Amino acid sequence: MAIMPGSVLFDLAAGVFRGHWNEFSIDGKPDTHDPVKLRFGAWQSDRSGYLGILSFDLLSGDPDAPRRSERGFIGLAMDPEPTLYIHLQTGTTGEDDSTMKKVATVTARGIEFHVPVRGMAGTNPAPPSILRAPGGQTELHMQGDGNLVTYDVRTNPWTPLWSSMQGKVQDFREDGNYA
Repeated sequence: MAIMPGSVLFDLAAGVFRGHWNEFSIDGKPDTHDPVKLRFGAWQSDRSGYLGILSFDLLSGDPDAPRRSERGFIGLAMDPEPTLYIHLQTGTTGEDDSTMKKVATVTARGIEFHVPVRGMAGTNPAPPSILRAPGGQTELHMQGDGNLVTYDVRTNPWTPLWSSMQGKVQDFREDGNYA
């Protein structure tokens, strides 16, 4: 059965489920004060613990009966509390769960990343040769010659404040100014 663009597949009391060329949409009806939802459900007897999973598969073979190769999934499980898991294949040729890697776990208590976090300001850990002060005003650098130097990193170029080979270079006050 071919779906025409914008075809109504199901008319809900408070929304419309439509089929488009390469996507589905669930649109709320005007003046409805309850948003549309896509729900997953599982009985407690389900041994996996998952309540629902969004799976992302690479297809190959027969278009009428394609072979599915899962490349990642997002799933919500009871573990023992509601826990959202994000898994991705570790390469391009993996075929089963043994080559899946858990990349993030989300609970009401927080987010745990199982891979490095990159590209977000303030989240990239400093290289091991650098210690950054909590306020981000100063950094202690271990240089190649073994010298430890504390810099005010708010200035351009950075202002050296203290050196293990030279001692105090600048007086740095709590208000962020120099004495």
